[in-house]
Amino acid sequence: MKSIKLKSGKILDCISVFGKKLFTEGSERDCLIFNFKDSSADELLKLFKDTNETDEITIYSSVVPTNTDDIDGCIYYDYSIFVNLEIKKEIIQKEDNQNEEESISMISVAMGQISYSEKLEKERNTQLDNLSEVIADILGGAL
Repeated sequence: MKSIKLKSGKILDCISVFGKKLFTEGSERDCLIFNFKDSSADELLKLFKDTNETDEITIYSSVVPTNTDDIDGCIYYDYSIFVNLEIKKEIIQKEDNQNEEESISMISVAMGQISYSEKLEKERNTQLDNLSEVIADILGGAL
């Protein structure tokens, strides 16, 4: 089991996390695939479709308590493109007995990383929005 922490500080426990290249939104992207057990598909969909939550994802090698300040994790930036959510059955080894297997329902969420040029465009748009607000304030709200 692993834990991930989203940008807002929300911690989720997942079965596994791995990277893979997937073709989405017109290009092949680095993606992170998160596999969850005992989670709500609706809650995961809401969390992972929020690009503010997934701008920064920290992955811990094991399940962590609620305070992660003292624990090192790998931080992944800009995985904010929601690729897909799948509900599937998987056969895994039981945690207490390595010789036995069990079938579980699992929810898999794939997130793609935005490219550098997409990141620059997003930052430029934010700067233009801020600049237009300043100009509108100077002109007394004329814009």
